[in-house]
Amino acid sequence: MIELIEVPETILPSCQTIPAFKVGKYLCSKGEQGNLAVTADRAPWVNINFSDAKAACEAAGFKLITESQSLAIAWNISQQAINWTGGEVGSGDLYQGLRNGDFDEPQPPIVETEDATEQRWFELSNGERIYDFAGNAYTWVFDDVQGDENGLIAKPFSE
Repeated sequence: MIELIEVPETILPSCQTIPAFKVGKYLCSKGEQGNLAVTADRAPWVNINFSDAKAACEAAGFKLITESQSLAIAWNISQQAINWTGGEVGSGDLYQGLRNGDFDEPQPPIVETEDATEQRWFELSNGERIYDFAGNAYTWVFDDVQGDENGLIAKPFSE
């Protein structure tokens, strides 16, 4: 099963427009047949390298999320009062997901903690919720900002 949400068109502070796109509601997990799954009851697929993650997405008919798309999600999240501990944009901190060391491995989205600051979901401007965007596991990203045609860093970063 693959659960997707719609991320609305987003204009980044750089004035770049990122068209609307679909993304997994949850981090990708490994399905029963070793294929890609996106569900609330499976832990994120973390023992996978970039090439294999890219191939798993393609085998399921998708592509890795791009850096530009990740930035669009982050910007959209940051502009919603519900995602801030103080209840207003810029007030307090953005919720930070699982990070306090209570677990020794990534957890499925259905796992909740008693610490309210470890809230695992963010709400986008269209009301869609995305889980574990700020904690629990790392995510492979296709670098379309500084990367080459393979999504890999094409040159050293300038100072």
